[in-house]
Amino acid sequence: MYIIKVAPVERSWLKIVRVLFVCLGNICRSPMAEAVFKHLVEQGGLSGKIEVDSAGTGDSHLGHPPHEGTRKLLDDKKYRMRD
Repeated sequence: MYIIKVAPVERSWLKIVRVLFVCLGNICRSPMAEAVFKHLVEQGGLSGKIEVDSAGTGDSHLGHPPHEGTRKLLDDKKYRMRD
């Protein structure tokens, strides 16, 4: 299950929309959703208007990189993950 929160933030004259994808451990679903959505944002020319991030609700995978299956799928589809 995905929980998506969109929060407009006022930055002087420019409105920024922040999108946060959340799952349990932030090692598979939410980082994948983040990478795909970032790609769509970039394709749409909205990089300066939409910020995208992902998070987990649990701490059992804190500090771990995304799951290798997630990384492989994203690499195969040419989606960039954050560094």
